[in-house]
Amino acid sequence: MNNLNGKTRQIAGFSLILMAAGFIFVFVMEQRIFPDNIGLNLLISGFEAGLVGGLADWFAVTALFRHPFSLPIPHTAILPNSRERITTALVTMVENDLLNKKSIQEKIQTFPIAQSVLPAFKNHLQSISMKTMLRQITDALVNHLQKSTTLHFFQNLLSDFVMHIDIEPFIKIISEEVLTQRMETAALDFVLQASEKGLQQEGFHIKMGQIATDAVKNMPAKGFVKRSIPTVIGLLGVQKTGLLIQDFLLSLVQDMKLDANPSRLSLLQTLHAFIVKMPENKTLLQNWNVNRLQFMMGSDWDRTLKKSTQSVQQTAVQWLQNPDTLQLKLIPFFDNLLKQTIEDRALLQKLDDFLHEQLMIFVDAHHDDIGRLVKENIDRFDTKMLVQKIEDNVGNDIQWIRINGAICGFLVGVGLFGLKLFLRILSSQ
Repeated sequence: MNNLNGKTRQIAGFSLILMAAGFIFVFVMEQRIFPDNIGLNLLISGFEAGLVGGLADWFAVTALFRHPFSLPIPHTAILPNSRERITTALVTMVENDLLNKKSIQEKIQTFPIAQSVLPAFKNHLQSISMKTMLRQITDALVNHLQKSTTLHFFQNLLSDFVMHIDIEPFIKIISEEVLTQRMETAALDFVLQASEKGLQQEGFHIKMGQIATDAVKNMPAKGFVKRSIPTVIGLLGVQKTGLLIQDFLLSLVQDMKLDANPSRLSLLQTLHAFIVKMPENKTLLQNWNVNRLQFMMGSDWDRTLKKSTQSVQQTAVQWLQNPDTLQLKLIPFFDNLLKQTIEDRALLQKLDDFLHEQLMIFVDAHHDDIGRLVKENIDRFDTKMLVQKIEDNVGNDIQWIRINGAICGFLVGVGLFGLKLFLRILSSQ
């Protein structure tokens, strides 16, 4: 641009010199060699008018940017002297005409942001630039997770969550899920199976025999029962007594595992009724609140909380630092998420509506910043540099004013001389 302006300025200067030189040369020729020559007088008039036109336009163009000949002539250096007015006019034009709030908001409303951005984002997931950006994000997450402040943040967050969580909705969800999946049956079968394994352990009958013997000795019974039961157990011995109890319990457990067993059905009905009423069980809720407070006030909670958050922290860091996580986990996850989102037209429309709403709010709140930004960028330049930039950008066209002024002046001068000559001929007849 500067080279182009320089060449145009040279052409404009050359046109002015040409008019001056042509005027002097033709004037001398007419005075010394060919006096009163009509052709030379015609050229004199043309060069004279071209010189006047070129000088006038040079003055006008120069007066826009600076004082001609550095003389403080009134109404010159128009741009430097009108800087504030020009800046205000530019800011007003940008805010109210070029980028007014209404036109921006209308354009935002018609632009499908999510429908345009998400497919492009998905198509570039495997690009080097996108992988680099995702890697930088994961590295930043790792660095952030390793800070003690982050650990304390999650500890406080978890403590606050446990302290203020309303357990009633969760109890309702759990009870509905248990009933839907018939988990009470599975839980009973699990307990019965575990009990059966426990009863079949080696040495279990000895323990049960000893427990029964000790219990009989300490029982508060009187009379015949007091005398007969210890006698029976004494005759059987600890081992046989334990075997009898073990066989009885095993038989009871095995019977309970049968679907048609009355005791099993009765127990399942009791469990079912309890689970149904769990959301309305105020005692359960009260016990939860009391136990929660007591547990959180104890030292075990601090140790458990710290250990849990540290474990989560270490797991997250190791997962993020794994070289395969980005390519095999994160990118496929985002790719599938974007694919499902793009195919869901209703969700895309909701995203667009949300983004439009947020952008409308942003434009409404920050529209004045556009004008402020324009003014700040203009104010970065001093007056001399600002004028120079304007001249560099529009100077090429402005210099052509000087060239056209010289050419038009020349043609006007020739035309006027021809007109005068024609009028003289008419008047002489």
